[in-house]
Amino acid sequence: MTTAIEILATDLENARRARPDLTEGELVALALRRGTELTRPHAGSEDDTARDDLRVDLAEAIIEAVALRRSIVTNRDRFSDAHDRELQTYEEHLDLQRNVVPPLKREARRLRYELKRLEAEATARGIDLSSVEPEIDWSNTIAVDDYTPTTFASNADRRAAVVEFFRRPGDR
Repeated sequence: MTTAIEILATDLENARRARPDLTEGELVALALRRGTELTRPHAGSEDDTARDDLRVDLAEAIIEAVALRRSIVTNRDRFSDAHDRELQTYEEHLDLQRNVVPPLKREARRLRYELKRLEAEATARGIDLSSVEPEIDWSNTIAVDDYTPTTFASNADRRAAVVEFFRRPGDR
């Protein structure tokens, strides 16, 4: 059974520069042989056992680092797409906060004042508001009476607020 091992082109190029006298196949064979030797325990004293444990730990850490680096390189496009989507979402959020939300909240405040005026007028005429449908549960409505558009001292403050807005509840 053969197992395919993928090596990043940059890692292979670094190995070629370090050992220009070897072919690609010889470089790969050398790397496999050295990795196997590093993880193989050596007989000897207690110091040798501790050294072997460190050698194995180091080899495993190197393997994890290489695997992580490979993952970063091979997923570069996915990371770039995610960054682009995040930036687009950020820009859309800014646009909503700047251009859509303020007029809607001002209109909601105007309508709320008009509704309260009409309720006061109906009460003054002796109309029982509980008989009028649909009944409004004011405690469950969005508070817009004291709404003022959010302003920021700088773009950095605006970005920080947007990041905080999108932060997951468990990440706080």
